[in-house]
Amino acid sequence: MTNGFLPVSIDGVKKPWPSHQSYQRASTAFGSVLLSYLPRVLLTDLATCLPAYVVAAIREALPVFGRQIAGFDMADAVMTGVETRTSSPVRLPRGADLQSSNTPGLFPAGEGCGYAGGILSAGVDGIRVAEAVARSVIGREPVASWVMMLPGGHNAMNAATACALATMLGADPQLVAASLGAFRGVDRRTQFLGERACPMGGSVRVYDDYGHHPTEIEATLKALRDFERPYERGGKLVCVFQPHQHSRTRHLMEEFANAFSSADVVIVPHIYFVRDSQEERQKVTAADLVDRLRQRGVRAMHLYPFEAIVEQLENVCGPGDLLVVMGAGPVWQVAHGYLKPSDSVAAVA
Repeated sequence: MTNGFLPVSIDGVKKPWPSHQSYQRASTAFGSVLLSYLPRVLLTDLATCLPAYVVAAIREALPVFGRQIAGFDMADAVMTGVETRTSSPVRLPRGADLQSSNTPGLFPAGEGCGYAGGILSAGVDGIRVAEAVARSVIGREPVASWVMMLPGGHNAMNAATACALATMLGADPQLVAASLGAFRGVDRRTQFLGERACPMGGSVRVYDDYGHHPTEIEATLKALRDFERPYERGGKLVCVFQPHQHSRTRHLMEEFANAFSSADVVIVPHIYFVRDSQEERQKVTAADLVDRLRQRGVRAMHLYPFEAIVEQLENVCGPGDLLVVMGAGPVWQVAHGYLKPSDSVAAVA
């Protein structure tokens, strides 16, 4: 909600849904359905404030719900986009500098502290608070330094923010730095599993990661490529990525296709089937992603089952290579299957 206006999109649609041209226009008046939200509202076209793939997904989803709930997709139905503070009715007071009114160094933020009503507004408030934290420490002398064991600028930024907040709350900055410098991360987040020895000498370093959204895939692969530098030892970056959820893969296909620029080889197993209908399952396959990747010059292939991928990795991977296995599904089995105990060098504890 902005300046008391609530964005509402009302599409006067006549069947068939959603191909009728009238569905593509924003409404200018209410129909028989009246708003239950009492504050002031503003009629608008969602296509002007949401990405095209989100609008397409909404248009596709509404008739699906309509087949399950009578009247859900009626011609003059009202779609109301609102974020309220009902999930956090208690607000922690803060001043103009966004610090807590009674606890200096504490910056209440987001939904849990009463300053947002959902993911979007929480993100906006989080950015404001992060900027306020940065302003509060600009110009000060460095209080701590450490070398990260985790790759990636995003991990360094997270660690620096944690150190700043801990120090402002009274923690010993040197102890905080020592802890952050010793932190090896958590399972399935840029997790180094070990090295697989190659028959002719050298080894393949193997990582496992939970990443399954385009942004985190791109950031993780870039971070590992910069950190490991396989090209300096004559190697390449091989990525085994299992897409998670058919609808996500279909709606974010272009984003996924652009997320693997740091990889030299990408192997894609079947899409992990979860939270989708059988109808949705038929609309996209792993081969569609492989086609998009190959159009962008990435050496990509579709293989299944996991055992076949492990067998192919025997041929694809060589000395100096970096193998990254990614996905929220059971694709981690590929990493462990390739990294056989009899042929591997255990990761340093």
